[in-house]
Amino acid sequence: MSWHIGMLPPETSDLGAIAHGPAILARSQGLQVGLRTIIAYKGGLDIAVVVIATGAHADVAERQYRAPAEIDPVTGRPNPQPVFGVAFRFSAADDSTEQPFPRHSTAARSTPGVFRREFLYTTSELPRSTLLRYLVAWPQVGLSATTVELTLPDPDDLRRHIIPMPN
Repeated sequence: MSWHIGMLPPETSDLGAIAHGPAILARSQGLQVGLRTIIAYKGGLDIAVVVIATGAHADVAERQYRAPAEIDPVTGRPNPQPVFGVAFRFSAADDSTEQPFPRHSTAARSTPGVFRREFLYTTSELPRSTLLRYLVAWPQVGLSATTVELTLPDPDDLRRHIIPMPN
């Protein structure tokens, strides 16, 4: 079965509960970051984020993931390991226990003038409050660091709405 990144099955049998989404997280000229969904599971959150760049920003974003291989100065041949640029940043703005860790990302699906990549992050526990603050940044592509605040349902309500399934 082929899964859309926002629907990749987590490492749990729970069906989860929808905690937030969709929403625009940040915008700049030629670049947009969107939140597809936040799904709550007993063990934490799954956060699906979409990045789309257009025009010259698409070319810069593409180069961050598909930089050419370095030329070995001794042999004169390309080094087989490509040198990647600076990746898109999505992180907790303040509480390290709510730090999202990358779980998966799609290969960039680019067409001329458009760069699109989807990222799936996970947290190691459910939040303790209704307010989550994330830092979104990709200055190399034109997105300055932006702090976004997302309001989730009450943590106890989230826990009650997670649908358990037998293992």
